[in-house]
Amino acid sequence: MIPPSDTTTEATAATTQTSVVPLVPPRSESPLPFGVIATSGRSTIGNDLTIIGQGVRIVSQGRLQIDGAIFGDITCSDLTIGLQGSVTGTVSATRVNVFGCVEGEIRAMTLILHPTAQVQADIVHQTLEIAEGAQFDGRVRRCRDVAELKPNFDVA
Repeated sequence: MIPPSDTTTEATAATTQTSVVPLVPPRSESPLPFGVIATSGRSTIGNDLTIIGQGVRIVSQGRLQIDGAIFGDITCSDLTIGLQGSVTGTVSATRVNVFGCVEGEIRAMTLILHPTAQVQADIVHQTLEIAEGAQFDGRVRRCRDVAELKPNFDVA
């Protein structure tokens, strides 16, 4: 069996000429730098990755799974902090699921602290769920103005 690849190969009977045809469609023009195309997929920061830096800000308009350690701010639509994940900084998202650790501030329309969550943060939310077993230390404020919780995806 031939393993799948990202290219197809054609051979003619008269000659053994090979041409490579990419299976991925060509990139369209993008206003983002370096040809980056905005998608609303899922991005993962693995448990073997630690991001440290002054003024670090991670922005994703899609879903983000954090299994590593982030020392910086995160803005996204849907954030999951996994069992091994940790964030030290400000989290701003429409929906946040915390299974791991957060230290800093969480701003979310919907926030769920699962039984394994360990959170030392000030929370501003519209909907908050704290499961039995979750550890939380900080202040909580329910936001009256939903626009205040809307994530700012502006990278400028």
